[in-house]
Amino acid sequence: MWSGQLLCALRSYYRGCHNRDLQEFYDLESRLPYFDQVSRILGSHKRRILLRWIREGPVQGPILEAGSGIGTFARQLGQSGYQVIAVDISDAKTLKAQRLTAKRYRGTTTPVYHCAGDLHDIGAGTALDTALQTECPWRVPRQFPVLLAADVLEHVPSAPLQTVRHLRRLVLAHGRCFVSVPARLWIHDPGHFWPLLPHEWEQVFVASGFHIHRRQMSRLCWYGLPTPLPLAMVYELHPVASPSGREFERG
Repeated sequence: MWSGQLLCALRSYYRGCHNRDLQEFYDLESRLPYFDQVSRILGSHKRRILLRWIREGPVQGPILEAGSGIGTFARQLGQSGYQVIAVDISDAKTLKAQRLTAKRYRGTTTPVYHCAGDLHDIGAGTALDTALQTECPWRVPRQFPVLLAADVLEHVPSAPLQTVRHLRRLVLAHGRCFVSVPARLWIHDPGHFWPLLPHEWEQVFVASGFHIHRRQMSRLCWYGLPTPLPLAMVYELHPVASPSGREFERG
């Protein structure tokens, strides 16, 4: 039975993320039953696509996962033999992720490092960079061979072009970037700043200096079983070079 306090929190969540502190909003989401489990329960098909694609190419160095939530996919990647730096804006989600990861790898060295911070602070010479360099158990590169941002871009208040260009700067010239964006059915979620359709996101990817290597629509799952409902379009993006052969970058 819902308590009055819980109902107030739920109403607050469904008022949406606009004009609110983003860290507080996702800390609120993490306090609500079920919400932290949505991705784990409903997104298993999406994770299968991403893991299969990541495995098809070499990964020399740690994977950066931006918007990692409670670390469900980061732990799956860790179990597959990858080192993962998992960053999320929510302190509450990061603490949950750290507890779950410590429990999973109890008594052994964990291949997953969790840190709270804003996506736009990564690689920007901020306190988050300092924390990563001093606290992460392995060397943190300036650019990553694989960057992952699954169901993240629509949650970032900065303009999509600004956000995706920032991701572009964090990926090695011959690296790979894996992202997913909501299918039409889900674009008006309370946590979304940008109700863009996949084809509109594709225009942003290309304008930001990425080539769309491939795409696949993931299906909403119910405890591992895909349903007919589309969940998110999944992309593998490759950086492109400017005509001069230098890496693409615009101001």
